[in-house]
Amino acid sequence: MEKYKEYIGKKYIYQGENIEIKKIKNVAGNIVIITYGRTFAFYETEIDIFFKELKPYKMDNKTTLLKESKYSNNEQDEIKQLLFDAINKVKKDKDYVKQANAICNLTSQLINIKKLELLKNK
Repeated sequence: MEKYKEYIGKKYIYQGENIEIKKIKNVAGNIVIITYGRTFAFYETEIDIFFKELKPYKMDNKTTLLKESKYSNNEQDEIKQLLFDAINKVKKDKDYVKQANAICNLTSQLINIKKLELLKNK
């Protein structure tokens, strides 16, 4: 874990996305990378691959396009809150897992639609 501390607080490009690494921690044998927007979990055998795939951060049109989203900040905040609520419900009630999976699947579809919109506007 010590060797990854140099990445904390820095911005990179990972799989086409701009990310900033906020925290790195070990959770039940997995290495968890927390960014300002997304969390990644890797097995210890995969973590070096993740760091090798990081590219230097750069500002580009994608950043600008995201700010011009047709979804208001309120709508984005509501979606985030819905996901956090689902996570908390799963922690408390294991029977909620199916509903949480459905919420995650729908959210993934929204993200895919947004990606297509961004590519179309490029």
